[in-house]
Amino acid sequence: MAIRRQDDQRPLSKKEKLDLFRDCTVVHPHLKKAYSEFLHGVNNPGGASLIFLFGPTGVGKTTLLRQIMKKILEEKSMIVFLTDEAQRFSKMANSSRQQAQMDAIQSMASMTGILHGLFGTYELLEFRNLSAQLSRRSIDIHFPRYRADCASDLVEFQRVLKSFGEKMTLDSPPLLETHWEYFYERSIGCVGILKDWLTQAYCKALEENSSTLSEQHWQQRCTLHI
Repeated sequence: MAIRRQDDQRPLSKKEKLDLFRDCTVVHPHLKKAYSEFLHGVNNPGGASLIFLFGPTGVGKTTLLRQIMKKILEEKSMIVFLTDEAQRFSKMANSSRQQAQMDAIQSMASMTGILHGLFGTYELLEFRNLSAQLSRRSIDIHFPRYRADCASDLVEFQRVLKSFGEKMTLDSPPLLETHWEYFYERSIGCVGILKDWLTQAYCKALEENSSTLSEQHWQQRCTLHI
């Protein structure tokens, strides 16, 4: 991350500008809700030994994980074992091996007395469902995408777009929210996908010394071709 002293007045380099944007987080309702629910589960497990946090690919789970790690490090008294891309545990040849994998994770959590937080896609649910006992002794947290059939979701998606535009160090901040339909169709409402896409487009704009982020920049870096 580009960090600067308050008395340092030199212009930011292109790399520093890109690093600042890459490291920024736009806080939005789905992120806040998942964050709060996870910390509540850690502080009030109610007999659970595992916390499953699941959602679609590109929704922002890794960003959420980093925010939770930061909080845990600040608290120091909060102890939890975190695993990203945990759906990979289910990539075994047969169900018996998957069961053995799940039993090992459960045993590790029980023996150490340390909560395990598993972050992954919806495939993680298939892994959890291998054991009825485990399902009863775990906490489920859903981190959804923004949906096109929900008016409030679309309002928040536009707000996220505007916030990303404001975080770009350009002469003229791009009015991304005015093109929200284009961005929504190609990110399917997943903020993580949107952020990666905008980071690539912003990099291109910086390389070209552009005063703003144009349609040409983000169309060249289109995530999903419709």
